[in-house]
Amino acid sequence: MRRKGDKAFTLIEVLLATLVMVAVLHATVTLTRSCNYTSVKARIDGQVGSLLRYEAERTLHMPYSNLAALAASGGTTSTGFLYKPLISGSYANVFPYTLSTVMVLNNPNTANENVLITTSLQWQEPSPDYSQRDLLTKTITTGSHTRRKF
Repeated sequence: MRRKGDKAFTLIEVLLATLVMVAVLHATVTLTRSCNYTSVKARIDGQVGSLLRYEAERTLHMPYSNLAALAASGGTTSTGFLYKPLISGSYANVFPYTLSTVMVLNNPNTANENVLITTSLQWQEPSPDYSQRDLLTKTITTGSHTRRKF
C-alpha cells in the first residue's frame, strides 16, 4: 500500500501491469499466427482449385487424337509447389503437389471408342498450428468423365 507522500508504484502494481502486457502480447502473437495460417490456407485452396480446373479444361479441349495417345501411355503427371513466398531475396518452394491424370482407352478402334479421364491431386499444406514440420498431406480425386471419339 502507498503511504500518503509516496509517488512511486508498488511492486504489486508493477507485477499487475506486467501481467496485463504479457496477456496482450500473447493475444497479439496468437492472432497474427492465426491470420497468417488463414491467409496461406486460402491461397493454397485457391491454387488447388486452379490446378484442378486447368487440368479439366486441358483434357476437355485437347484434340481426341492427342488424348488417345496419352491414354495409351496411361496419362500424365506433373509436380510443382503451391506456395512460393519471397524469402531473403529469392522465392522458396513450399508445399509440393503432384497432379496425376489417368486416362484409359475403352473400346479401341470401334464406333464406341472413348477415353475415361480421372484426375487426382495430392498436396501438402500446413497444420493449423502452422509448423513446417507438421505438414498435412491431402488428396482429392475428381469424378471420372468420358470423352468420345467422333
